[in-house]
Amino acid sequence: MISPTMDLTDRVKRVLGLAHAEATDVDNVVIAPIHLILGVLGARGPGAQILRDLAGGKAVVGEAVRPLLTPGDDRSPANLPFTSTAEAALLRAIEESRRLGEPRTGTEHLLLGLLRAIADPVTATPADAVLAEALAAVGVDYLSAARMAEDRRG
Repeated sequence: MISPTMDLTDRVKRVLGLAHAEATDVDNVVIAPIHLILGVLGARGPGAQILRDLAGGKAVVGEAVRPLLTPGDDRSPANLPFTSTAEAALLRAIEESRRLGEPRTGTEHLLLGLLRAIADPVTATPADAVLAEALAAVGVDYLSAARMAEDRRG
């Protein structure tokens, strides 16, 4: 899914590494949107700032999301694939960067792509929908995040 032709910022690449670590920490065999949200939250950058600002702090997001992690039964393999919703989120992140006129895909675009993908009844799984509900309960949704991302652009 991730290809060399994708123009991702170094922060997004860090988020992907953090998401991988989040998945392996609970012995999951795929990288899902929940791991990507935790990766965004754990990285520095506009995406993390938007999450914190909308929810009222990093701890608030963590407390809403971490209980939704489901431990796996087996040890995670070294290379984890993305779920179809996580892949959709990455593609939507690229769309968001283009929509905002940005040459590279940053953490704010990844957050927006994630929020779109987990709220989409076509791409979202039941677990993704629960994640979307948990984030919305703390004030994090696509429209609010998109407004904040646009406001930060100037």
